Amino acid sequence: MIKLHKPLNRIVRSNKHGSDISRYQSVFYFEEGVIFTADQKTSIIYAPMIKWKQGEQKAIKFLAIQTKQRMLPIFEMVPIPYDFDKKCDKKTIDGYLSKFGKKLAEIWKIDQPVMLDLSLLKQTTMLDGASPVLEWLLKDAAAHKVRVIPVTGFGHDPAFQTVVKSAVTSYKEGVAIRIKKKYFGSINTTLPVLLTTLAVTPSETDLIIDCELITEDDVNPLDLSIETLLKRIPNIKQYRRVILSATAFPKSLANIKESSCDFIPRSEYDLWKKVNKNTNNPIKVIFSDYNIDDPSLPDNLNPRILFKMIVATIRYTCDNTWFIVRGIKISEPIRFAQFSDLAKQIINYKPTIYCGRHFSAGDNLIYECANGACSTGNLVTWVFAGANHHFTFVVDQLANTLASSGTP
Repeated sequence: MIKLHKPLNRIVRSNKHGSDISRYQSVFYFEEGVIFTADQKTSIIYAPMIKWKQGEQKAIKFLAIQTKQRMLPIFEMVPIPYDFDKKCDKKTIDGYLSKFGKKLAEIWKIDQPVMLDLSLLKQTTMLDGASPVLEWLLKDAAAHKVRVIPVTGFGHDPAFQTVVKSAVTSYKEGVAIRIKKKYFGSINTTLPVLLTTLAVTPSETDLIIDCELITEDDVNPLDLSIETLLKRIPNIKQYRRVILSATAFPKSLANIKESSCDFIPRSEYDLWKKVNKNTNNPIKVIFSDYNIDDPSLPDNLNPRILFKMIVATIRYTCDNTWFIVRGIKISEPIRFAQFSDLAKQIINYKPTIYCGRHFSAGDNLIYECANGACSTGNLVTWVFAGANHHFTFVVDQLANTLASSGTP
């Protein structure tokens, strides 16, 4: 085993942004070439939406095994990057997806399923014109011994639903149905029809109630909407899992000035707590968010233009907020070296929000960067650091919240 650090004996520090950080006791480690079997005493408590990009992939790879065991990642395949010089996609669909199964096996490494959503990917077939993309990806994942639950929803074409139906039969992992807000009102009639189309039962089906981007003001109205939705779904208690997804992370951080810091409320966490405390609801739901991202895709801008616009930023998750610390544009002469000072701001912020270098691989990178012990990296580096910390923090937070309420 490659153990990165020993556990840390923490001093209790409490404040409104990062209360009682001593309770978080994760130790991060990984083993090369080992597939871990899930602890049957643990249950899934967190199902984050994760765009299939390099920084996020690395963030998953370097999570502690006990953190992964409580997670059900929902991977969203993103579009092929565009070549603005050649005016075409940088890769063919075959080239873009060629190492999917291998990469997924390398980062996941436990015998639990992940979910796969293709709704952001415009291509539906491989270059041979015969193999549907979903079919090819599921086969590639299975060849690398990774279990995958396909995600579908309302509005997909019949050909896609046929592939999903076939996958349910072939791989025995069931299906996930993503329900966006515009479909809430018709759910009592459309959901039974879709189950019939896919030839699945509720016990083989996960429901993802996706509220997408929300604000603090949306929490109370959405609580009532979700109560109505849960009551309108026939046989709601028979479903394998019901997941509630949302995020308050904004598409733009332009409201936070350069060379400053601020907090953004994690309203999706407030929504989840409110829904599960609502005694009128027939079931409890599993928490899902969009980690340190928003639901939309980035604007499709020429990288040369984008590079001149990007401001160095670290996104650091706290109990009820994200702490956002910003530098200046990365096109300035200081470039990525400024991340060392940004990391110091997280560590030195008072009242304390930093969880300590031993909390996660992302926190260790923040510590080492602040102390000049490693390179300041690039933009992918800081997506990794922020997302890895976030996944670890949220699993520990949910475990503590559920334990205090008597839920395993």
